[in-house]
Amino acid sequence: MTDLLSRIERAAKTLATAPPAPLPGQEAIPVATIAHHVYEGVNGPCEAELFGTVCRAHRDDHELV
Repeated sequence: MTDLLSRIERAAKTLATAPPAPLPGQEAIPVATIAHHVYEGVNGPCEAELFGTVCRAHRDDHELV
């Protein structure tokens, strides 16, 4: 049990530290611009099912890379 607590404490310390500085030339991009599935539909909203939910997003929302 003490091993588990020490592992949790180490993980909490690691998560509390600041992330490293970006590398020269490195840029951050919004996560929303990364598509996680392809468009599945016929000239209408996307019909892809993701974890029990139908996407229903516009076709153009799936053209992002």
